[in-house]
Amino acid sequence: MKKIIICSAFISVSAWAAGPMGSDIFIADLKQNDVLSVDNITQRLGYDNQPLLTPEGVYYTAGFEKNQQWQTDIMFYDFVTKQTKNLTQSDVSEYSPTLMPSLSALSLIVVEEDGAQKLWSYSLAEPQKRMRIFESIAPVGYHAWGNNNELVMFILGEPHTLQFAQLGKETSKVIAHDIGRTLTYSASIERYAFSLYENGTQWLAQFNPSNGQVDKLLQLPLEVDYFAWREQQLVFAKQSKLYTWSAPQAAPKLWLDLSAYCQTKITRLNFSVDGNQFAFVCDELAVEQSQI
Repeated sequence: MKKIIICSAFISVSAWAAGPMGSDIFIADLKQNDVLSVDNITQRLGYDNQPLLTPEGVYYTAGFEKNQQWQTDIMFYDFVTKQTKNLTQSDVSEYSPTLMPSLSALSLIVVEEDGAQKLWSYSLAEPQKRMRIFESIAPVGYHAWGNNNELVMFILGEPHTLQFAQLGKETSKVIAHDIGRTLTYSASIERYAFSLYENGTQWLAQFNPSNGQVDKLLQLPLEVDYFAWREQQLVFAKQSKLYTWSAPQAAPKLWLDLSAYCQTKITRLNFSVDGNQFAFVCDELAVEQSQI
């Protein structure tokens, strides 16, 4: 039986027993700034979230109830066949699929048998080839890879911290405290981005691994937990509308209204490399929800 994920103080233990409320994953195709099509690739009642968009398809986290326990597996939706495959099907829960720098494996958060949340790699060519990336760094909530096999991780605690590490080393350095769920890396500027809470204010911040500097770039609305990059533009959602911002722009601007496709709330976003396609997550119910 899979373990219940206990990855946050965001929701109570009793809430985890039933799992987060439902969400669906949509794929939108763009031509410049016009939406050409939007497709719901999950179309089921239940939790489908954390999309990772690739040219071949979408990796994502799906939640299921089995034997009166809630668990998560990593799924793959194939653009060619329009079919979905469960990639993990193990006895523990996995979430947060991320392509590793080699592009030959996924890195995942795995809730191990004792409840520890650690980072693992899963080979794409050999799904049964799985190994723990760090033995001692835990509990990991989210992560993002940069250059030189380096990465940042959201480490749960009081408060949650952003920690910087390198593949092959069992040490990490605390970069910031009281951070949000989204971690990203921009190869073009060699910076990590994350959200940072200070004195009741939420900031978009960036971390420069070459000198260890953290800079605050933009004050974010407090209700915005997730953001993504489309080339050099920051994109985030408020309800069903997407907003963009890029330096030195003073304030975010309305970009797309997706209320025709999502009448509740858009949370996570993930863009293709060329920016002409993106995945978004839409809550199934018009209520405030806690997400993995």
